[in-house]
Amino acid sequence: MGEISNHHTNTIIDCIQLCETTVSCSAVAFSSDDVGPDATNCQLKAILIGRAINPEPSNGTTLAYLYASTRCEALLAQGRRVQLLGQRDYTLQCNTDTTAEDDIVVTYTGSLNECMALCDRQSACNAVAYRESDQRCSQKSLDKSSNLQASSDVDMAYVTPLELGIAFPDKDQTGAWGPTVAFPIIPVAAALIPNSNKVFVWSADFVDDYTLTKNSSDGRFTYFATMDIVTGEVSEQFVSSTHHNMFCPGISFDPTGRLVVTGGSTDAAVSIYDPDLSDWIAAAPMHVGRGYQSSVLTSTGDIFVLGGSWSGPNETKIGEVYSPKSDIWIELPGCPTAPMETADKKGVYRSDNHAWLFSWKDGAIFQAGPSRAMNWFFVNGSGSYAPAGLRSDAEDSMCGNAVMYDIGQILTVGGSSSYDNSSGHYASQIITLGSDANSPVRVVRASEMVYPRVQANSVVLPSGEVFVTGGQAFSNLFTDYQAILYPEMFDPVTRSFRLLEAMAPVPRTYHSVATLLPDGTVFTGGGGLCGPCRWNHLDANIYEPPYLFRANKYAVRPFIWKITPQPGSSNSSSANEYLAGLSFTVTLSPLVYSMTEHTFALMRVGSVTHSTDTDQRRIPLVPVARSSPSNSTATYTLELPNDYGLMPPGWYMLFAMDDEVPSLARWINIVL
Repeated sequence: MGEISNHHTNTIIDCIQLCETTVSCSAVAFSSDDVGPDATNCQLKAILIGRAINPEPSNGTTLAYLYASTRCEALLAQGRRVQLLGQRDYTLQCNTDTTAEDDIVVTYTGSLNECMALCDRQSACNAVAYRESDQRCSQKSLDKSSNLQASSDVDMAYVTPLELGIAFPDKDQTGAWGPTVAFPIIPVAAALIPNSNKVFVWSADFVDDYTLTKNSSDGRFTYFATMDIVTGEVSEQFVSSTHHNMFCPGISFDPTGRLVVTGGSTDAAVSIYDPDLSDWIAAAPMHVGRGYQSSVLTSTGDIFVLGGSWSGPNETKIGEVYSPKSDIWIELPGCPTAPMETADKKGVYRSDNHAWLFSWKDGAIFQAGPSRAMNWFFVNGSGSYAPAGLRSDAEDSMCGNAVMYDIGQILTVGGSSSYDNSSGHYASQIITLGSDANSPVRVVRASEMVYPRVQANSVVLPSGEVFVTGGQAFSNLFTDYQAILYPEMFDPVTRSFRLLEAMAPVPRTYHSVATLLPDGTVFTGGGGLCGPCRWNHLDANIYEPPYLFRANKYAVRPFIWKITPQPGSSNSSSANEYLAGLSFTVTLSPLVYSMTEHTFALMRVGSVTHSTDTDQRRIPLVPVARSSPSNSTATYTLELPNDYGLMPPGWYMLFAMDDEVPSLARWINIVL
């Protein structure tokens, strides 16, 4: 249990209140014996609640902890292994018991944690079975011949070296994590470079820390790294040519695939990465300096930004709109932040951060959160907005996620009432947008997540499922306290979540990222950026979702052999450029699981920082015609949506799916 600092307070209540305003504090030790004016009787501590057994207080000392569940499922979310402070390491096995013959002694304790602590004092005990209903604690002596059996009301924990050979579900149920790949920096922001196999990540003006450089001459540069997902090669870059510290920015791809990075630590600067030039260029600065804002590409090809009081002048961060063609910013005083601000404990400094913005028809932008209040924003003239109602009975959900997993269908998950020192939410909602901008929206509660999450990342997959990974049960910035190590998957058909029993190799909490890759896997990385702290993660992993497996073997993938534009569908300048509303044919081979029942989805290339990705969206394409399969090939005619609000311009990955097994993606550029 780590000590943060020592103080003097008159009462334990004062000590607890001091803890609540101190970053990373999750426990206090208050001594009633030391009450003199110079006594340091209030000790602030940082502990991993739930994962560690709380030590007994010494005489005259009272311990107090932030509330956290110690039930098996809550502990499991933070990792299958539980470390007792200074003692043995245990492995959890929920809903499991053994026969009574294995019992050494039976007693009663207040929690599974306390049951494990009792076992640790018995040399013959190497496992416990705990029944929550009556708090029955059975201390056991097991070996590899012990008979484990399913139980609806008993949870087990056994000393890890036993290795009892618990059978885990097949990979087509859990997916699988790849090895941890070292990076020279912390991936705090990430973007998949269009029409490539490369992921761009960056940190700040340090590889593992940051400064608020504003527009001064110092620190106006950024550390980058690139990963080739085919070769696994990672290279480092240092970008100073645009004089921009790109930490905490807004990020959006423009219609041509250029990455537009706005504000952040250098609050008014704008930098654009041009894949054709493989270089960065400085763009016109914003009128309003800002950081932690959100930006989104509109259906007209412009970029809208809103909010961002983390940096820049102390003024309302009204909306602005940027034309990538003319390199001109226009202020929108009719798009204020007040309608979409949360009731954060730290005020507007946090309350206008990380808006969940979605492009829709006629240049409109829908704001789904993280505030309870939803709004429409319009960029014509000096801008305007219209309230869209409340997000059902949801609370403010700062640092939660929102993903458009189908046309006009938005899933929102997790978050917390305030940016920091606030409990994560289980709740999820599904928002259905109307047929036109500013038309009524419908909000329904979906099933709750398996675990509460804040600072997590959510990625929509070609199947329409949403992969939710990382985060914390309690928002505690720059720490891995109460990190959720098990991901879960949202099923759009049942509108429910299932736990994926594939424990992440590394905690991914505040300042972590996740984005979809062209092979249907998910890149995850980062977390930390706290200088000389122990929670920095200069690394990444690639997660392989369950749809890539059949049992424990890789599934055979379909292959997009050929794409043929229909007359008028493609611009003459490039064979992979397509206009909205037109069609093309796709030829698949081989045919493995199905002859004529393939499905298709366009996946817009993603860009993410601080759990916010306004670029990603999934557009299912229903075939309008199909040919009879022959020679192990099948040809389908696909028609694109006829509105750029449904399908914003830019680069997309086209996936074909055979019994939900995705192909490797083919790149398509939707042009205006």
